[in-house]
Amino acid sequence: MNLTFYQTHGTFVINTLSGPLTARWILTRDTRPKRPHLPIIVHTLVTGYQGMVLMVVLIYRDQITELARANGPQPPPLDTLLDIHKALAREMLEPARTFLR
Repeated sequence: MNLTFYQTHGTFVINTLSGPLTARWILTRDTRPKRPHLPIIVHTLVTGYQGMVLMVVLIYRDQITELARANGPQPPPLDTLLDIHKALAREMLEPARTFLR
């Protein structure tokens, strides 16, 4: 396993129907030994919600880096990657808003 921590001490705002939830956020990139050519991105978001701990984990292929490497030698700068991955996470969390009241 080749694990890269992109951001370990960030915060992430999850918009709910009753207002924003601020979550602790860890963003990692992982390359599995069996599939080194298919890196994945893992978002781990943890927050308090209705007296409990809410942990959301989003996992998807790192197609942004894959496409950048296919079209050129270098992936986008880290700040750009983080912005793209945060936007993707917000889009993926959008359907969950109806459950988070």
